[in-house]
Amino acid sequence: MSTAEEQVSAGTAAENRKILGIPVPSLMRFIRFCIVGGLATVVDLAICFCLIHFVESLSRHEAVVATIGFIIAFSVSYVGHRYFTFRKGGSVLKFFAVSVFSYLIRILIINVLTAFDIRGFPPIFIAAVSVVFVTYFLSKFMVFKGTAKDKDGGSRKNAD
Repeated sequence: MSTAEEQVSAGTAAENRKILGIPVPSLMRFIRFCIVGGLATVVDLAICFCLIHFVESLSRHEAVVATIGFIIAFSVSYVGHRYFTFRKGGSVLKFFAVSVFSYLIRILIINVLTAFDIRGFPPIFIAAVSVVFVTYFLSKFMVFKGTAKDKDGGSRKNAD
């Protein structure tokens, strides 16, 4: 077998490996998604925490606080997912639509929790964690679908 054939065979073998039945490239992409999403969530929640605890006039307006956090964390999330998670250009408008959809689910959760007199930071945190999987799948299949960049700058068709 020639060196080029060995490289193609090794690349295919690596792409076909699975952990717990999940293809390794898919698992790595989800891990990158969690890292970027985690960073955006930390930015979002840090802003929300500071507004709830240090701006008295916002302390009982969780939906307003969550909106401010969402707006600021949006850019962190888009840039991170475009260049690190999915490694390809995606429609910023579609990503914004997915983000708004996730945001609306968050606001719904916050409103339900505050209706049960769960106030302050806990409903914001619970709502943020609740939308992770919805956001991942919508981003993967609607926003960043198609071809992805290899580490060396080339492009390849997504295997998953």
